[in-house]
Amino acid sequence: MAERTFELGLVMAGAISGGAYAAGVTDFLIQALDAWYAEKANGSSETMPHDVKLRVMSGASAGAMCTALAAVALSAETEPVSDVNRPPEPSRNRLFDAWVKRIDIEHLLGARDLAPGQPVRSALDATILREIALNGLKMDRLTGVRPYVDEELAIFLTVANLRGVPYGFGLEGDPGASRYGMLSHADHMRFKVTRSDRHDPLYGLLDPDKLRQNGEPDESWKTLADAALASGAFPIGLKSRALSRPVGQYKERLDFKGASSLEGGDSERYDFLCVDGGLMNNEPLELARRYLAGGIDERNPPAGVDAHRAVIMVDPFPNKVELKEADDLSDDVMSIASSMFGALVNQARFKPSELEYAGDKSHYSRFMIAPTLRNEQKEFIEPAMMASVLSGFGGFLSQAFRQHDFQLGRRNCQRFLSQHFALPENNRKIFAGVDEGTLKKFRIYDDEKKEPRLADDGKTHLIPIVPLCGDAKPRIEVPERPPVSVVSLDDLSSSIRRRARHVAYRLIDTKVNGLAARFAAKGVYLCFGQSRLERLARSKVNEALDELR
Repeated sequence: MAERTFELGLVMAGAISGGAYAAGVTDFLIQALDAWYAEKANGSSETMPHDVKLRVMSGASAGAMCTALAAVALSAETEPVSDVNRPPEPSRNRLFDAWVKRIDIEHLLGARDLAPGQPVRSALDATILREIALNGLKMDRLTGVRPYVDEELAIFLTVANLRGVPYGFGLEGDPGASRYGMLSHADHMRFKVTRSDRHDPLYGLLDPDKLRQNGEPDESWKTLADAALASGAFPIGLKSRALSRPVGQYKERLDFKGASSLEGGDSERYDFLCVDGGLMNNEPLELARRYLAGGIDERNPPAGVDAHRAVIMVDPFPNKVELKEADDLSDDVMSIASSMFGALVNQARFKPSELEYAGDKSHYSRFMIAPTLRNEQKEFIEPAMMASVLSGFGGFLSQAFRQHDFQLGRRNCQRFLSQHFALPENNRKIFAGVDEGTLKKFRIYDDEKKEPRLADDGKTHLIPIVPLCGDAKPRIEVPERPPVSVVSLDDLSSSIRRRARHVAYRLIDTKVNGLAARFAAKGVYLCFGQSRLERLARSKVNEALDELR
């Protein structure tokens, strides 16, 4: 990389309907970088002389879907959403179109997936998701290049691989029992957005010039869409997804120094079934960090004077871990079963390598954007996102909810860039040689206290890594919180009742033998199950809406 170039990785954590927030963050980040580089291209003296290079993006679950859409947006003509009530045409901003306009509980409670003869594959109808994913690829490709995007932009999308990848190593002993085997299920798909035709067996290559071929995206881009859908396949709730890749992609991977036990050359295929990538790796920070650092044993310098690479994690639902009270340790069979599943998920997500740097006060190689919302009295409002309720599914209840969260993401990103994404002005990699007058002009001041923001040493001024310019500079207003009355409980209850009946009947038709038995089972469901389910669902939604009032 050239001197004075700050290398960047973007991490999108799992988000469910909070994907609207992550999409808003991404939308503003692209707008800010486009505006800054437009100023630089015009030779403006109102900008900093260093550069930024986006080298890697990683995502899990809904974050993987946002990552895939971001990869498309960075390769296409994109118009930011300056007004959520008057957004650009869908083909000019697929982030907003996908996460605000097109996804909704109405579609998820449909029955298009329950065609005659088809088994029940998920509690919700996921048909709309593939339509959204393929539609998200239909953008006008960029005529040039974005100078802040690396010529080989790496993409990592996590998936929970239900088939598993076998690994093994030898142990001294009887030859018949000297190999110790393991299965890896915390998997990921990897791509590179590049115009280079250089063969790379570890990555699927995405050529920006092939984003639209005769009106349709290239197959490689469709594979990206499929991988994003697989990462977002919420277990049981949404349909699992089948993927296929060359066996060679498991050899000499960045996260494993040895080759897997999969047999075959680079061209042989490995087929597997996936559910939500967030199940085992919901915040794929380490994938981006390691790639950015250049290897599994490398690290990005964290000290303010040396930092020149960083990852930004966009996390709509950052983990808040609390130790259970001893009185909560129930030992009945159902409690143990529930605790076991939670323990397996938590352990799969546990990253001891990240704890190594947890106590390091120099934090200039890792940043995070998470939802925050304050009223006019500067008091924090909880929950900040409308998506926060119903275990993260709340945003699907109304487009007004998603518009709010999208704009909140844009606002939070703007404040993050102007107040927090910064380096000390004595940084030797990025600001060396920059004249004192320029540095002084760009020093960050707290936008509330009107005091200088200082580095961890308490005396060195901070300089923004991405200065706000052009149309990214005007302050984004606090989004107006929509009333919960936009959700019609009667309509929602009707949709839930209809979907549940379709699912119940299909399960009975496929799992119960005999016409009389099926007839009786359906009668029992109508008499006893349907009303109870509807009351339970209505009660849960009511409780969720009360949290937002």
